[in-house]
Formats: sequence, structure tokens, C-alpha cells
Amino acid sequence: MPLVAGRALTSADDERAPRVAVVSQALVRKFWPNTSPLGQRFRLAPDGPLVAVVGVVGDVKQDWIPMFAPDQVVYLPFAQDPPMSFAFVIRTVGDPTQLGANLRAAVQAADPDQPVVWLESYERVVADKVAGLKFVGNTLAIIAGISALLSSVGLYSLMSFLTLRRTREIGVRVALGATPMSVVRGVLRDTLVLVVVGVAIGVPAALAAGRLLVTFLYGLTPRDPMTLLTAIVILLAAASAAAALPARRAARVDPNVALRYE
Repeated sequence: MPLVAGRALTSADDERAPRVAVVSQALVRKFWPNTSPLGQRFRLAPDGPLVAVVGVVGDVKQDWIPMFAPDQVVYLPFAQDPPMSFAFVIRTVGDPTQLGANLRAAVQAADPDQPVVWLESYERVVADKVAGLKFVGNTLAIIAGISALLSSVGLYSLMSFLTLRRTREIGVRVALGATPMSVVRGVLRDTLVLVVVGVAIGVPAALAAGRLLVTFLYGLTPRDPMTLLTAIVILLAAASAAAALPARRAARVDPNVALRYE
């Protein structure tokens, strides 16, 4: 959490010192948008003591929902505002879930009257926080998979239809001495040119749309190369199969039959 202005809280901010606080940038934008917040005083309750702002820190997003603005947070010294409960974040070596007994023993040794009510790894805490985000991501992935399947089926059907419409042309080429393989290569080349043009249009559109979904992406970027590459490979494979199979069938047809094809 970056310190943007002023100072952080210190051990000198105890119960004997003047009341102070560090606030988030979101709170500054709301209450002091055009002036320095340092030295400003406010009350947390109508009958509460005045608290002076001594520092400003960066915003922390407490909720994954994109449309929620960052929380307006006030950070108070522990000695001046002791909470009913609090949590320690402990850096460990090895599996933290195996240290529960040791941690409880350390707390009991410091103060036997303090209960330890919750022990959890930070990975689990983060997983719980982004559970809703992962649900949205999985839902979008399923929708995207169905869309890719429908696009591939539609592309296959369209390319097959267009290739079959060229049966008469293929018959003329075969009658003039073209080999079946050269016919297939020519049809495949023409089809892939259309697909490449479509990819050239679609990739920038996908990148632009990805910027709108950037707040939903956890551990990814809107320019994720593997995602784009996978989509391109699927479309190229569908288009190649759609063009090659009908072209091979048409190239094997007797030229006299192909010339009469409508």
C-alpha cells in the first residue's frame, strides 16, 4: 500500500498523543478534492474527538465487483482506537496450515486470556475474496466456448456451401488438366485468405473489447496471447476442414458430371 503523502502511523501515536489518522485517496477525493488533506481535522462520530490527517495512502479494493468504487478508508493507530478483535499476518516457511498448534501456543504464552478463533492461509483468504470473480470468469469461459463452437460450425457450413458452389469451376479446371491436389490447394488458399482477413479485423476488435473486461481478469491481461492464439487456431482449423473436404470431393468428380453441376 503506497504512502502518497504525509507520514505513516508510528508507535509514537499512542493514547497520550494527539488523535491522528491516515486516510485513503478515495476519501481525499470525496472530502478534500481541491486542497491538501494533511492537517485536516474530522470526527468519526458526532460526539467523538477531533482526528487530524497525517498521511494519505493508496486505495485498496475490498470487493471484486467492478462497479464498486474503492472504499473510503480511515486508518487509526492501534493504541488510540483498540479494536475488539484483530488479526496477525504471519510470513512462514513451508506449509502454513501445519503451524496452527505452534501459533496458538505462541499467543497463549503471550496472553493466556486471548483466544485464537480463526487460522487460515493467505492463499485461502484470497481465494474466498475472488470466488465471485472466478464464478464470473468460468461463466464467461463457458459462453465463450459455446460461441467458439457455434462460430466453427457456422464457418464450416458457410465454407462448405461456397466450395460446393464452385463445383462447376473445379470441373473446368480438372478438364483442363489440373490435378485434384492442385485444385484442393487453390480452394484452400482462397478460403484461408478470407479467414486471415477476418482474423485481421477480429483481433483488434477482441483487444478493444478486452479493455472493457479488464476489471474481471484475475491473473490475466486483456492481451493474453495464448487466448488469442487458441481462438485463431480453432478458426483456421475449422475453415481449412470446411474448404478442404468439399474441395476433395469435388475434385474427384468426373469432369463431365461436374460441368453439369448446378
